[in-house]
Amino acid sequence: MSRRDLALALAAAAAQGIAFAAASHLLQRRREPAGERPSAEPAERLNGIEQRLAAVERRGSQGAAGEPPAPAPALPSFAPLSFTPPASEVEPIGGEAPFPRPRSAASYLEEGTVYFAVGQFERAEERFSRALQSDPGLGGAYYNRGLARARLGRSEGALADYDRAAELLPDDADVFNNRGLMRCASGDFTPALEDFRRAAALAPQDGLVRLNLGLTLLETGEAAAALAEFERAQTHEAAQGSAGYGAALALTALGRADEAIAALGAALAADPELAEAARGEPRLAVLRGDVRLRALLDGSALATHARALD
Repeated sequence: MSRRDLALALAAAAAQGIAFAAASHLLQRRREPAGERPSAEPAERLNGIEQRLAAVERRGSQGAAGEPPAPAPALPSFAPLSFTPPASEVEPIGGEAPFPRPRSAASYLEEGTVYFAVGQFERAEERFSRALQSDPGLGGAYYNRGLARARLGRSEGALADYDRAAELLPDDADVFNNRGLMRCASGDFTPALEDFRRAAALAPQDGLVRLNLGLTLLETGEAAAALAEFERAQTHEAAQGSAGYGAALALTALGRADEAIAALGAALAADPELAEAARGEPRLAVLRGDVRLRALLDGSALATHARALD
């Protein structure tokens, strides 16, 4: 089972009046042949998966071992399957055209991931639920259904799914990383900190997990420990800008203003969009009178800093 990175972004969230920046590192579980490249558009991939499911199910109903599947008809995205199975093998799904039976948990899981990728979160949740009906011990389906429920605003159900995924996948760092992010969004930083520490223990080289751990340590007042995590996170290319920003906040909290300005300059050079967050960042309030900070935030010093790095 491979992984697809669904979201990697720095987002600001308010919790209990405190600005909290979290790097969303949300990974989705899906079954995918080793040689397949997910280069097609999601709608095209959904069409391909529905055709593949049609062929598999048609072959299963024929019961001919080793017989190649009949060519599947070309279908538009989200079109119902166009063949008519025996009535005894039909199971209606809401208002949609029925799928033939039997269906495997893996087929529901794969189909749900594609619905998720094209933003059809209700359908994705339903497919993951069907996967769990077929295989209640399928940790990846709990993991993915938690993502779908989170996108639908069903945070309580999403957390319940992640609790179950953590039981079934206790060695998977992504489960604990994502549950930690969900807890941070609710302001539950103490249990989130436990999740990120568990994720970091399972994946010590993952810079994005280190970044999330550092941000949560910063929220809980452990600036020195947070700084150490941000420094580790900077070795991960995708986390460099965010980790530098976090380091600037930690250094400010530690009273190391010169180093904080330098770290912020490097962060803004790596990711100029962080300047907007920095302008409203309450943790930088003690540096507002510093002309170097004002120069960075209005952009006059940023180009010079960027050229110095080249």
